[in-house]
Amino acid sequence: MLRKSFLALAVLFLSVTSTLHAQSSDALLTLMHEGVVTSAAWNSDETLILTASEDSTARIWNAVTGEQTALLQHNSPVRGASWSADSSKILTWDEVGQVSIWDAATSEVLMTTSHTANVHGAVWNADESAVLSWSDDQTAHVWLLPESVITLQHDSPVEKAHWSADETNIYTVDETGRGHIWTLGADASAEETQTIIFDFGGMTLGAIWNPDASRILSWGAGGGVQLWDTNSGLVIRTLDHNTFVDGARWNIDGSRIVSWSGDDTVRVWNTETGEELVRLQHEDWVTGAMWSSDESQILSTSFNSVWLWDAATGDLVTQFNHDNLV
Repeated sequence: MLRKSFLALAVLFLSVTSTLHAQSSDALLTLMHEGVVTSAAWNSDETLILTASEDSTARIWNAVTGEQTALLQHNSPVRGASWSADSSKILTWDEVGQVSIWDAATSEVLMTTSHTANVHGAVWNADESAVLSWSDDQTAHVWLLPESVITLQHDSPVEKAHWSADETNIYTVDETGRGHIWTLGADASAEETQTIIFDFGGMTLGAIWNPDASRILSWGAGGGVQLWDTNSGLVIRTLDHNTFVDGARWNIDGSRIVSWSGDDTVRVWNTETGEELVRLQHEDWVTGAMWSSDESQILSTSFNSVWLWDAATGDLVTQFNHDNLV
């Protein structure tokens, strides 16, 4: 269990040097790229680790030995990579607009599609019949595998996008801080999409649906996390930090929200009342946070350290330090 916990930290929290490791005492594995590591993820049975890097590669590693088992070559920095649900395929995206699907066993390219500029992200739908990607080319694309595509045209670069829980809607956030809900028809390849625009105001850094798609969280430079009603487009409540909010996440059932900020805190909120339940104090700007699978703990990152907390009491369980930024 201890080994698994340390390795999870090594994989999920990335140094911005060319190495990936955790240092509570000694790193169990160091997985070397020749550039900044941009993402890392386990496969479904945690025997393999997938990493992506600005060295224009994604790589697969043996999670026990650290041996590199595959190299997936791009022609520009790879912005991210993810496994399919059964770990048989890999999705990658890069700085010049390429989105590729690979056979994880053979490293063969199964499909490649393109934006015309940097791709910020890409994600499968639940049954992996489609891929949603978003880009600086002012579009989000729904790739209906293997051939069709729906283009969601924006007036500025698209910085965030994701599916609703039932996959009938897509939510996007553009560079101007405006959020868009796109409704897909029954025959999505032919049906025109509809757009509802939420005007967040100021610089919005991100947004995400709740599990049943009835609410949306947004956060940004204004120092608040806003909770929106999807149907009306109205703000239900604002959860305040003292300065910009770098991110927020729902728990599994949508009853709690965890948010993190440049005010050196992670905060846990009651969704229905807006009450602050727990405050996790750090020594510097918090750059990330996530729930454990059973939601009993919260893992957070702040510059060169990783912190593990009791989610109910706010007590610090342990702290791990890197040599460089996490």
